[in-house]
Amino acid sequence: MSTVLAAVPKADTPAPAGPVKVHYQRADGNYADFGLHVWQVNTANAYIADYPNVSWTAPLAPAGSDAYGIYWLIDASLFRADAAGFGFIVHKPGADGDPPGLDRLWKFSDGGELWLKSGQATVFRSNPDALATLDLNALRIHYLRSDGDYAHWGLHLWDTSRIDASRLAGLTLNVWDSPIAFAAMPNYRAASANEVLFDLPVLNPKDDISRSAVEFIIHGTPDNPNGGSGNKDGWNDNIRVDYANVTAVNGVAEIWLVQGTPTVFYRAPDLRQVSTTDARAYWLTDRLIQWPKTGSSGTFKLYHSAQGQIVAKTDAAVSGADGAIELQVFAGTVPADAATRFKYVDAGVVLSVSRRDAERLARTLLASQLVLVQENAAGLVQNATTAQLPGALDAMFAGAAREGELGVTLRGQSGHFKLWAPTAQRVQLCIYDSGGSAASALEPMRFDRDTGIWSGQRPKLDGKYYRYAVEVFVRGTGLVRNLVTDPYSISLTTDSKRSYIADLDDRRLQPAGWQHHAAPRIPAQTDMSIYELHVRDFSANDPSVPLADRGKYRAFTWANSNGMRHLRALAQAGLTDLHLLPVFDIASVPEAGCATPTVPAGAPDAETQQAAVEAVKDADCFNWGYDPYHYTAPEGSYASDAADGAKRIVEFRQMVMALHQAGLRVGMDVVYNHTSASGQNDKSVLDRIVPGYYHRLDGNGNVERSTCCENTATENLMMGKLMIDSVKTWATQYRIDSFRFDLMAHQPRAVMEQLKRAVDKAAGRPVQLIGEGWNFGEVANGARFVQASQLSLNGSGIATFSDRARDFVRGGGPFDGGQSLVRNQGYINGLFYDDNGSGAGKSKTDLMWAADIIKVGLAGSIRDYTLTTHWDACAAAAAARLQRAACRLRDEPGRGGELRREPRQPDAVRHQRLQAADGDLEGRPGARADAGCCHQRFQPGRGLFPCRHRHVAQQVDGPQQLQLGRLVQPPGLELRRQQLRRRLAPAGRQRGQLVDHRATAGQRGHQAGRQRDRLGA
Repeated sequence: MSTVLAAVPKADTPAPAGPVKVHYQRADGNYADFGLHVWQVNTANAYIADYPNVSWTAPLAPAGSDAYGIYWLIDASLFRADAAGFGFIVHKPGADGDPPGLDRLWKFSDGGELWLKSGQATVFRSNPDALATLDLNALRIHYLRSDGDYAHWGLHLWDTSRIDASRLAGLTLNVWDSPIAFAAMPNYRAASANEVLFDLPVLNPKDDISRSAVEFIIHGTPDNPNGGSGNKDGWNDNIRVDYANVTAVNGVAEIWLVQGTPTVFYRAPDLRQVSTTDARAYWLTDRLIQWPKTGSSGTFKLYHSAQGQIVAKTDAAVSGADGAIELQVFAGTVPADAATRFKYVDAGVVLSVSRRDAERLARTLLASQLVLVQENAAGLVQNATTAQLPGALDAMFAGAAREGELGVTLRGQSGHFKLWAPTAQRVQLCIYDSGGSAASALEPMRFDRDTGIWSGQRPKLDGKYYRYAVEVFVRGTGLVRNLVTDPYSISLTTDSKRSYIADLDDRRLQPAGWQHHAAPRIPAQTDMSIYELHVRDFSANDPSVPLADRGKYRAFTWANSNGMRHLRALAQAGLTDLHLLPVFDIASVPEAGCATPTVPAGAPDAETQQAAVEAVKDADCFNWGYDPYHYTAPEGSYASDAADGAKRIVEFRQMVMALHQAGLRVGMDVVYNHTSASGQNDKSVLDRIVPGYYHRLDGNGNVERSTCCENTATENLMMGKLMIDSVKTWATQYRIDSFRFDLMAHQPRAVMEQLKRAVDKAAGRPVQLIGEGWNFGEVANGARFVQASQLSLNGSGIATFSDRARDFVRGGGPFDGGQSLVRNQGYINGLFYDDNGSGAGKSKTDLMWAADIIKVGLAGSIRDYTLTTHWDACAAAAAARLQRAACRLRDEPGRGGELRREPRQPDAVRHQRLQAADGDLEGRPGARADAGCCHQRFQPGRGLFPCRHRHVAQQVDGPQQLQLGRLVQPPGLELRRQQLRRRLAPAGRQRGQLVDHRATAGQRGHQAGRQRDRLGA
């Protein structure tokens, strides 16, 4: 429950003049069933609402057709006041988009009409079929960098990208590691310290209608300190300029490119951004703020308002503030720990706060609305944003990490409560005699300015319930009062409405024999044999369990039930561990009044079964449970009475003890990488106490959702502490023997190692940790920290799953569907040797590659294991050829006894350093380059493996890479290797190719969400 005490002033959003017309053309002329999925976005391009009466299964129908194709009319009057535009996908109901996996955006400020072509990602601003009239000889490129650093960047041009190479004589084309300096381009000049411009000669489209675009790449020089030549300045694709979007004057068209922004601007962009609701700056410490992509000109102020009434508009003075702190441009060196923590933040001005003002902030001002403003000499706003708080909060309130009694603690006759809420203006403790009664007491809590912790105390509270009333400023909303449960809740009432007051050491909460029962032991972690089980599935349909206990914790206490007899038999056969799917408090199952769908009989391809499940999905009694609500409280739907906070504690312990007595250790599937909700959502807990702290944010201050839910930030001090404290509670109070971490690679290795040490010490025994080490999302490849991922856990004692067996034995990947299920054959089901005729066209090299990766999986974490690959046959053949070549040494006139080379084979073997990004070996089968007896495999921008070396897989700490650089070679092969060495430029850089990387973008945004929905996750 939330109450807005003082709303922030409404932002002025310019309304579009009329509807936006979206044209769509298909070469086949078949428009049957095609519609437009539309959603509203704000100025930061974030989703804020659906378009009325549009869903994925019911897209917007075309408004009509014309000579170009069909079109839709987007009625801007139906949008929210804070909408700045819309996102859209062309598709048939329920089907993938055209092109697949691509979400596109259009701002109202971009105009009132746009054109699309089937299969093309480009959004055209004018009719692309009218290109024949364009007379274009050169593009004038304006390149703007807020950091003014042009020395470490250059142009990659290739002569098949429709540039006019004849007018670039003397410049190096087609060579990735020799980018062309901007100053070497025609008509170069520096317009200012932050803008250069130059001309790119192009082949005139009026002479050839197929010349519809030109492509090039801006990327780092080899000595670029941020990624070398691999840094493409924010772009994943080639930079593509579509001529349908340009206007030429005297044969020249102008475009603008901006540092770190993967967008081509077709008119001079106004890069000023003024917002009081986004968060594009970062507190690095308690005294330093970094503002990405912002220069150091003008003056900087941090305005504050306790009621959240600040108004900032471009070229106007700030109003509504209580006051302002003057900031200084920081010319020193950012402390190393802060620079490492925030290494992912784009370059921009760093500002400093005086020590006195930093103390004011920690005492009172952090609880206010804070708006960072850049002003010109006249005091008028040029840029405005807010700063993300974790860096400041961790520095100012580091002492909170040493607090051992957050949550509720019972001592004697009193209950003691502690809540970390450093940005709250006021916190009150609400006491309830039962889970459904009105509040019986309202207790003001005291604030500790050193730790950010609010404390309260009340007598005689055992068995009662509580919530906190937190008054806090919420960015974009205002000053609110949130009635919220405790993040450290140990139990709750029905549907998690209120937290339960109890002492987990109370004997009344322990089943008979709990203190003295013993869990089975294993000699070593490698002796674990694990069985995964869902609590409800275990007994929901077991007639040998009493009806009242089916699907409940207590089902495990029926020793002679079918399920328990089976588990004992498995234990006797060698099974050691039973891992329970999520049993912490989850948000997705109603704990009272849930429904079980009645699924009718039907044909295998009928839709009636799915419709029956869909009809009750929001009330279904079943869910896997990967929707965390409260991390340290047992789930109530598995208890005999969810309304009684004591029942779930006792019955959970009964389950654990029964499994221990059956000879099985008990593990928990835990999900600390995300929460089920954030912001002011009713099921949001953390974000309604310390807004903007517990979740990982993107560059605009929006919650990252790469997990398909609200990503948490365990790299932040108190989120990491919450995870560690929670696991300690499960291990000590519930005797959990091991933990399986969902998406563990979204958490720092250092925090996981800290967790292991703390949990082992608290439990007085080794507690095994295993997890999913998948490398993806905003943290991929160590972008923010050294991850607890598949290839970076050596020496930690923490285990990770391997997907290599799954993907290469079976074939394909976890998200395959439709035709991909048929095409992606694996090692055991016909890959190459028994092709199923699906047209995948797999080769023997694909089969042998699969065998090698299976070997890698079997080797596991044996760090010094020397892997013998299918390349060794090639290595032996190469050695034989070298020996034959040595026999042809001749002392011929004028030759001086030099080695006569054999005729060069086409596209001879290319080599580059064997190096792989964390969790994804380079050179997985992709395009093919013939190389004698071997066929190298490579993918755009990802390099390749040489085809004739053994290698040692060596895991390393630090930057997360699997280094495969220690080569075992036949004698003399190095000479041959050097003779044939030639670097391979990534795709888009090859002679004779025009490569569009966009097709590999993957499913994002709305489509990613739908993918997860289809998986039932």
